[in-house]
Formats: sequence, C-alpha cells, structure tokens
Amino acid sequence: MLKVITVDDERAVKQGLRKIIELNCPGFTVVGEAEDGQEALELVDRCDPDVVITDIMMPVMSGLELISRIRQRSEAIELIVMSGYDDFKYAQEALRYGVRDYLLKPMNVEAVSKLLNGLRDSQLRRSADLERYRSCLWECTAIVERLADQLWQLDEAGKARSLAAIAERIGEARLTDGEQAQLHGDLAACLRRLIRERGLETQETTRPFEGGAEGLGRLAGFYADAIRSGRNWGQRSAIRAALAYIHERYPDPDLSLEEIVALTDVSPAYFYKMMKEETGRNFKTYLIEYRIAKARELLLGGDLKTYEIAERVGYPDYPHFAKLFKKYVGLSPSDFRKNMGNY
Repeated sequence: MLKVITVDDERAVKQGLRKIIELNCPGFTVVGEAEDGQEALELVDRCDPDVVITDIMMPVMSGLELISRIRQRSEAIELIVMSGYDDFKYAQEALRYGVRDYLLKPMNVEAVSKLLNGLRDSQLRRSADLERYRSCLWECTAIVERLADQLWQLDEAGKARSLAAIAERIGEARLTDGEQAQLHGDLAACLRRLIRERGLETQETTRPFEGGAEGLGRLAGFYADAIRSGRNWGQRSAIRAALAYIHERYPDPDLSLEEIVALTDVSPAYFYKMMKEETGRNFKTYLIEYRIAKARELLLGGDLKTYEIAERVGYPDYPHFAKLFKKYVGLSPSDFRKNMGNY
C-alpha cells in the first residue's frame, strides 16, 4: 500500500480527500492528516509516507515551505499541491520543487482518482523496471567474473563467448537506452575492479568509461593486450599443462598441489609464483573458483540434486560445499537455482 498524508487547515477538505481515496484509489491508504506545515513535517518523520497532498495557503507554515522542507529530507516522496483559483500562481511555483502535479479546489473524484491511480501505475512500472535491471545486472556480473578469468588466462575464444553472452542477456532484458548505458558502465567498473585485484594497474583502470557494448569490448581487448605484453605467455608450458590437468581432474576431491607440481619440472615455489602470475590466483583459490563455476552451470542446466552436484565438482562433504558456494556466489546453492532459474 502507498501511504498518503493530507495537509489542509479545512477539516472538510481532508475528510473529502480521505473518502475519495478510500473509495476510488485502490493501493493507497491515508495514514495521517495535518492542519499546517509544521504538523505535517512531524507526520512525515513519523509515518514515512509515499505521497503528501498539501494545500498552499495555511497558517504556521505554508505549503511552499512545507514541500521545500520535505525535499530536503527526501527525493522519493511524491508531492501534490492543492490550490484555489486565487492562488493558482503559487501552485505553479511549487512545480520547481519537484511537485508531481496540482489539484484545483474544490476537489472532485475524477481529478483525484486519475492523478493518484496514474501515480500508482507509474510506481509499479518503475518497480518492475528496477527489478528487471537488477536481475540483468546480477547475471551479467557473473559473466564478467568469468570474463576476468578468461582475460587473465588470455582465452580469446572464452572472451568472445562472454562478451556475446552479455550482449544477448542485455538484449533480452528490454532495457531503455539510458539503462543500457548505465549497465555497461557498471559492468566496466566491475571488470576494472576484478583485473586490478589480480595485480594489473594501468591508466585504463581509472579512465572514464564510454561506449556501451563496444566500449566494454574495447576495455576487455585493452586488458588482454596489457596482460599479454606483461608476460611470456605460451612459454610457460608447465602452467598451461597444469591448468588443463585441473580442468580435467577437478571432480577428484583428492586433487592436490603436490600432484600438479609432480607433473612439471619446476620447484613448488617457482610453480606457485608462475601460477599466481598467470592466473591471478594460487592453486587452492583457482581450483575452488573453477569448481564453483562448474557447480553454477550444473545448478542451472539440469535436475541433479544439490548434493549430487557437490559430489560431481569434487565436494563429497555437502555442508563444506554449501559454505564455499555461498561465500563465492552470495547465495546458497538452492537459492541460486531458485532465483537464477527464473530468468
């Protein structure tokens, strides 16, 4: 329910408004009535309304001063002013304070119900739009996390798949041009943070983002070039062989660093150093993140029980798996499947 406060020094006006709202404006409830602006401010602090409908000319504190004070407290409260023909110019002045609209006295059912019902429908649309944006951001952020790993490993094919997946998901979300621009900016900021956490510092990490989907692709390409130029990728065959072995053997709960190092001709200390440089992760963290990524795919792509998925990605101890999953994903495995499976 949207909470309404009415403000007028005439009792009959407030009673008439309450009756109109209760009978003709579903989704609204009058939670308070005030005779002047000072009393109304106290109600605003106490009731946290969604809508304030106020007269212009009142004792103690005028409607104009009231809406100015409310705006200092909150940008979210919808403000509607009432006026007679004689003070119509003040109602127009009130529009400068972000007032939604004005009503002319005497109040009539059609004008009040049309304004409030339109406001309610607008609120519902904004709520639905916000939820659609958040769900798209959530999914695309997960793809960007994968993209950061692909960039660090210089996986060009994977990078292309991730960028295409982001573009496809945003297209499905039916976002406005402004929302798409904001989303791409948010994703670029996320990618910058993830790459910076892996140890790469460049001018690009602080440069303002521009360019939407194309800009995100350019940013990813810039990072790939910077990472490639900063290492002898391809010459460290031991690391590439180790990663391939991890990708094949990750379901084995006993997979260990010692087993991986035994496949190479380098010392454990040097292997650790190369692993961190190449992937941005040590062996333990890389293996956990790879297993969690595989678990996410299985949770969304089939009917396996969550404990069965845990076993398939190398965690026969389900409570341990669930704890790790929530730490890295932010949701339990069952909540992840339930929430993400709806999109």
